[in-house]
Amino acid sequence: ADVQGYSDKQIKSLDLLNPSRELIHEGKLYRHSDTTLNTTWSELNAFLFDNYFVLCKTDKSSKTSSSGL
Repeated sequence: ADVQGYSDKQIKSLDLLNPSRELIHEGKLYRHSDTTLNTTWSELNAFLFDNYFVLCKTDKSSKTSSSGL
């Protein structure tokens, strides 16, 4: 698993690659900024597994173009 900012040891401790893990639901989640000067919403990806709830930010630099290339 290649997750920016996390070591392989930390990823393996979640046991997400175990074939017995079950992805129950995934979707977008919007979190309101806690600052009083900026009232923006951050988009997060949410994954509910049978053993963990995982929130991930999208890496904007890795998004593909609208043409899919």
